[in-house]
Amino acid sequence: MSQSAQSFQSPRPSQSPAGIAGTSPSPQPTPAQIRHSHTLPLKDVTVNDAFWGEEQERVRTAVIPYQWRALNDQVPGAAPSYCMHNFKAAAAQNARKEQQGKDFVPPTYTYRGFQALPEDPAHPEADKFYGFVFQDTDFSKWIEAVGYSLVHHPDPELERTADAAIDIVCAAQLDNGYLDTYYILNGMDRHFTYLKDHHELYCFGHLVEGAVAYYQGTGKDKLLKAAERFADYVASRFGREPGQLRGYPGHEIAEMALVRLYETTGERRYLDLADYFVTERGQRPSYFEQEDRARAKVDGTEYRPEADHYAYYQAHEPVVEQDEAVGHAVRAGYFYSGLADVARLTGDRSLIDAAHRLWRNIVDKKLYITGGVGGTTDGEAFSYNYDLPNDSAYSETCAAIALAFFARRMLELEAKSEYADVMELALYNTALAGMALDGKSFFYVNPLEVNPYACHKDSRLAHVKPVRRKWFGCACCPPNIARLVESVQEYAYTVADDGATLFTHLYMGGTATVTLGGAPVTLEMAAGLPWRGDGRATVRIGGGAGSGAGATGGIGDAAGGVAGAPGADATDGKAAGETAGGVGGVGVVGGASESDAPAGEVTGNATGEAAGEATFTLAFRLPGWVGGGDAATAAGIAAGALTASGETSGRVTREVRDGYVYLSGVWHSGDTVEFDFPMPVRMIAANPLVREDAGKVAFTRGPVTFCAEERDNGANLHLLHADVAAILADPSAVKAEEFDFHAGADGLDDKGLGEVDSVSRRLVRLQVPAWREPVPGDDGVKVGSFVIDEANDSGADATVRDSSEAGSVTAGTAGAVPAFADVAAVPAADRTAVAPLYADYKPVARERTTATLIPYFAWANRGENEMTVWLRE
Repeated sequence: MSQSAQSFQSPRPSQSPAGIAGTSPSPQPTPAQIRHSHTLPLKDVTVNDAFWGEEQERVRTAVIPYQWRALNDQVPGAAPSYCMHNFKAAAAQNARKEQQGKDFVPPTYTYRGFQALPEDPAHPEADKFYGFVFQDTDFSKWIEAVGYSLVHHPDPELERTADAAIDIVCAAQLDNGYLDTYYILNGMDRHFTYLKDHHELYCFGHLVEGAVAYYQGTGKDKLLKAAERFADYVASRFGREPGQLRGYPGHEIAEMALVRLYETTGERRYLDLADYFVTERGQRPSYFEQEDRARAKVDGTEYRPEADHYAYYQAHEPVVEQDEAVGHAVRAGYFYSGLADVARLTGDRSLIDAAHRLWRNIVDKKLYITGGVGGTTDGEAFSYNYDLPNDSAYSETCAAIALAFFARRMLELEAKSEYADVMELALYNTALAGMALDGKSFFYVNPLEVNPYACHKDSRLAHVKPVRRKWFGCACCPPNIARLVESVQEYAYTVADDGATLFTHLYMGGTATVTLGGAPVTLEMAAGLPWRGDGRATVRIGGGAGSGAGATGGIGDAAGGVAGAPGADATDGKAAGETAGGVGGVGVVGGASESDAPAGEVTGNATGEAAGEATFTLAFRLPGWVGGGDAATAAGIAAGALTASGETSGRVTREVRDGYVYLSGVWHSGDTVEFDFPMPVRMIAANPLVREDAGKVAFTRGPVTFCAEERDNGANLHLLHADVAAILADPSAVKAEEFDFHAGADGLDDKGLGEVDSVSRRLVRLQVPAWREPVPGDDGVKVGSFVIDEANDSGADATVRDSSEAGSVTAGTAGAVPAFADVAAVPAADRTAVAPLYADYKPVARERTTATLIPYFAWANRGENEMTVWLRE
């Protein structure tokens, strides 16, 4: 047990460290085997990676300004936020209170609904609260992204805007430290009386997170001091002492926010409060049940017990007794993140075991191949084990972000590559899919199969949107993406608590500066992810540390084989993908010019290699996506693809453990670690218990999951089959190639389009051998062969031609962007007769084709069209 754990004094209810009654706890590592680590300060990690650098630049230059306008209700056609309106109203009320003194009459609480809207949307009343009960968090997440952005990109104008916003927010705070505009404006007489659903502690948690980030980015502590005052008020009200409330957050985030506040200020009371919130949750008698009974009495209604005993809130039982991820997926992810934080800092074995059990349930039974979680719209929640529907998936953007939070904290708890694999999967897929390529429209829900016609006609799919939206009344996701992207370097590295080991979890171009073995060390990373698996890490010690070289990356074109095919050598995919000028080339900023190096090689700064030496360990993750059939084989393949220059002389030795290569010994400034991880295309099948994916396959390459869109493959994607036999016989039949992806409305039907600006991005796509079933009619013509003339693509009166006609554009034509039509959208007079609804079975004469797959995060950037991740065999 760590020193901090030994000194922990917070009283707790009785717990059962042995785990769930009636089960045997799984073998756990001894304390000596557990090596806790922690993230590096954001200022000590830079990103100049071609991929993430571009994402961060988009957030900095487009998303943050756009979201500020949204918070101020200045985006035409977007749902109003009312966020800054509420803070201004609360600040004005405080000013009136100060002016009127004893004559001030505070508002008396009146419930106006979970979302309060103005009677006249064009003229909201200046002193009223509008929006959802948690509307304050729009500001908190925005200021958090701003703080992260300012760490490495000083922007005086943005900082002035943020400072002015902070002045407004702080002016809304009450004398006792309370700061939630919903109750300040609606009536403080009922605050902290309905924690379950009114999100006060959720708003508190996000305010703390934003305050810490802005302090880290600017050194300004006005908002941080306000957050501390709020935290002190919360700490005075909640706990196990006489007179305190035995409550806890309805929507979790305060737990991990309090840990951040503890780590920022060093004040132990904040960690104690986080521990209380984690361990009190789910105790009996249920605090939420007491709240519900009291509210029913006040409202004069009949109390009705919760059918799931508060599983939706993860409060159905104490966390040390939980073994299944249940309830609202975002709440759960935030709760499990706080659980892992508290477990690491207290060393509590029962909490560590609980975190392990919940992690296993998610990744073994409830995780989408896109890194999304939360299979059902009913409560935006985890469904039962193996229930992972595609077309009705909820898979909220915030839930994927919460999973990344949880994974990172599990990595801090113990370095196992599985955590980083899942974190990377969520980051590169569902989290990024939540934002359009221009940064100006967003997904709340991230399905794995979309038919726009069904989305519009089927109320069961009302939550699924075929294109992104400008904003949401419940806008939790857009600012969440912004704060994640602007802090993504925080996920790349951790340093062991003993200061002797630096862990590399994500291969991201840039630098990490840290003290190792008592010496200042900078690791300069050049990497080609997500399109290539090669790169180089260069060590700078002492005077050479912090010189600032980093990756820019680039991509070329290549073929890629499929890993894991029965009978195929595990390296076949890599060999097939390493054609001349292959996808990705890694470049380095600083030192030698990229143009001085042969194409495809890693270039680097070659000055000052002998500046110093020190003894420490560098641990590099072995990605699970290299394939090979199982985790052990994959780790073996990856380990052979990573070498350290110090190994040849014996100065540095290696050990492979839990998916990491530990390189230990005496390091010299200028030493390098080179890696060239195989990045084959992998053809994936789901567990047979996932009913929706039976008889289907999906394709991944590196950390990226791919999908088919109608724009490239024609309509009726459910009739598209991967030619599994051909792929298994020749894995190199699947080709990975670079291409220019053109997002936006140019030349496309703009029906329902989220007004994506024209954006061109260099991505990688897959060309997959496939079969297509025809839609039988009296002439056997498939629906996908119908094309609407681009000159007449305005809807029902469009001219429809068969693709056999001269001049037609057919699906999959290189460089073409045809407008395909579903048969239901084609006027009846212009289409052939369809087959009867039922008929005697006969084999289908399929035609060979090539399916074009694009990265999942890029779908729906070209207008409404079908999409699917899984293809039938």
